[in-house]
Amino acid sequence: QRDPSLRKSGVVESASPGTVIRRIQAIDIDSENNGKVTYSITVESDPGIFSLDSVSGDLRLLKKLTFSGKVYKLTITATDHGSVQLSSSQNIEITVIDINDNAPVFTDGISSTSVVENSPKGTFAFKVSATDQDSGPAGIVNYNMSSKFLSIEPMTGKVSISS
Repeated sequence: QRDPSLRKSGVVESASPGTVIRRIQAIDIDSENNGKVTYSITVESDPGIFSLDSVSGDLRLLKKLTFSGKVYKLTITATDHGSVQLSSSQNIEITVIDINDNAPVFTDGISSTSVVENSPKGTFAFKVSATDQDSGPAGIVNYNMSSKFLSIEPMTGKVSISS
């Protein structure tokens, strides 16, 4: 069951400090000062990463983040300006979204290999392997090569004779 007191947001790891992640908005139907609202961060799992404009409710990034799978947790409180101040809180989880910022790296270098002369088409020659530190689809390595005599399987890195 969904927790109504929890809101989730994401921020791409390439976001610059100062980026508005989301606008917090609370409505107080009272009039005059009783209806004026001020926002504050009352709990944060990692202090100093986010700031909250007390008037606009803009939640901003203070530091550049790197994807690590970490979830940042905040509690935001909206307080009215009545003579008896009333408040309400909202829990927020912010996830850093990975971008394709890492190039694949070959795990073993092939300096040379040999193939028997007149090998039939489809004969296995060698296999290449690479890894990518990005997560999700951005971390999937696809192989390709340009050769008259060899072909490579895009998903496995297996190279075979093509002609």
